[in-house]
Amino acid sequence: MNKIVFASTNYNKYKEFSRIIKLKNTEIIFSDNKFEAPEESGTTFFENALIKAKYYSKKFLLPVISEDSGLCVKALDYKPGIFSSTYSGINDALENNKKLLNDLEAVNDRSCFYFCTHVYLRRFNDAFPVFTSSKWHGYIAKKLAGKNGFGYDPIFIDLKSGLSAAEISSERKNTISHRYKSLKKLEKIINKLNFNE
Repeated sequence: MNKIVFASTNYNKYKEFSRIIKLKNTEIIFSDNKFEAPEESGTTFFENALIKAKYYSKKFLLPVISEDSGLCVKALDYKPGIFSSTYSGINDALENNKKLLNDLEAVNDRSCFYFCTHVYLRRFNDAFPVFTSSKWHGYIAKKLAGKNGFGYDPIFIDLKSGLSAAEISSERKNTISHRYKSLKKLEKIINKLNFNE
């Protein structure tokens, strides 16, 4: 049985990850808080995902899948972006949602997208990390709605259904989200690789 570490301290992301990705003969290990999280000093989602992948790969001495994701709002020059989890100044989803709604109070164009990137490292010094990414387009509501999901889901409106991501069932979300699309790309790649090389 192969082992891969999902490099995150966010259990909500781990739950979604586990429901979506199907890897052959592989046990998924949640990195949890076994080690102090690395400083995400990158300027892009890709850089931060790679920082996490290298850090946890070295700590666990196992292959690693890492993720970086966030919300990008057109009217705010695609912020909060890589600072999505601390947009309000603290790591608190409700406060982040409130700040974003306040910043967009007089804005008509509320279009946005969720962005997600994943990195797969077979070993710490892997010269060829695998990157996948995807977007989920929508717009920002004027008030919170729904109790499912996490992060900005209560104010992110899916274009097709007109529902907030927090009003969509987890089963449905895990077939249309940015995380789903990126992970399914990665799933195909990893399932073709020989972990024993």
